[in-house]
Amino acid sequence: MEKKLSRKSAGTFGIDLIECFDWRLGFGVASIHASNLVGDSIQFTLYRHPQGFAVSNIEDENISSSDIPPYKVQEIVNEKIAPLAQIELDEWWTEILRLRDLFAYKTFQITAGITPDDSFHALVAYLYGVRQVFSNRKVVESMAEDMNIKPDASRERIRRARNKGFLTSPGKGKVGKGRITKTGIAALEDVGLMSNKKLALRKEWI
Repeated sequence: MEKKLSRKSAGTFGIDLIECFDWRLGFGVASIHASNLVGDSIQFTLYRHPQGFAVSNIEDENISSSDIPPYKVQEIVNEKIAPLAQIELDEWWTEILRLRDLFAYKTFQITAGITPDDSFHALVAYLYGVRQVFSNRKVVESMAEDMNIKPDASRERIRRARNKGFLTSPGKGKVGKGRITKTGIAALEDVGLMSNKKLALRKEWI
């Protein structure tokens, strides 16, 4: 699933699209698309090294500007675009890991006989919004892994989150889209589980 993003300029380039499922040390792989105002574009893959830094590999480039010689493209990626993409990915992945831990705890509570409350369904809505931004897989499948459940159970949790008014419904032709509602954010704030409200309302993450 693709998601167009609004980004500040990286030199003359801005990031248009990031696709990623896993950003673990040594395993993280992301596809990055960047362009500038005159139509030059670069597509590259970013790999997360076991020591934490990222390594880039250019997959495609379409450069017509005379002031960008071929030997400069890799430099632009390494010094301008890749660092900004890694900041985005690091922040995103940190939030995914936090949500995974919360769902592990919530699952423990459920197995102990505690009925899921509103905060549980609000967390489902929030995870949905965070996951769909960079996802290069189906959101239901990604969330199933995050919550350590089967896809059918993940789909049912998403349905309940929407029924409770915590997750927006996608418009026509926008399958896989959605974000946590203000009601959902309030439900998480009430129990201290909304660590970064600004992040939840972030334009790019909807």
